[in-house]
Amino acid sequence: MALLFSEIMFILILTLVLVMLVREESRIKKSKIPRARIKEYWSGEERRQATRINTTFLVKYTFSKKQTVTLDGHTKDVSTSGMRLLIHEKLNQGTVLLLEFDLPGITSIVKAEGKVVWSSGDFEDRDDEGKRIFQAGIQFTHISENDRNRLSDYVTKAKT
Repeated sequence: MALLFSEIMFILILTLVLVMLVREESRIKKSKIPRARIKEYWSGEERRQATRINTTFLVKYTFSKKQTVTLDGHTKDVSTSGMRLLIHEKLNQGTVLLLEFDLPGITSIVKAEGKVVWSSGDFEDRDDEGKRIFQAGIQFTHISENDRNRLSDYVTKAKT
């Protein structure tokens, strides 16, 4: 008898939850809140000019005006035209950085100059050590042809 009562209560609760969900969906459909249509803003086609791969490695960077201070960041992805950096400070758009990094499996250091084209993150995003973490999109503005070729080889090998 107790088992039958608990089963009936379970069914009643599930029914109540279902009715509440249906009412909420109906209310949302009737609301006059405008909804964005992504197709109007982005067709889904890749807009980047260079192939980008997800990879993580250490990047040392300095500000072009304060070359005495070297900071560390890590890549989230990289291409021959730029990279996404995970760093511990929010950088302003347009900030110029001098970058140095070792590509995994390649012996010499790649040096490039880049500018911040976007930056995101908030004070609640933290790394494993509890430090704030931000993301910055870096577009290479100067990289030697030799370094760009090594970067291109790395991206091509990592993609296959």
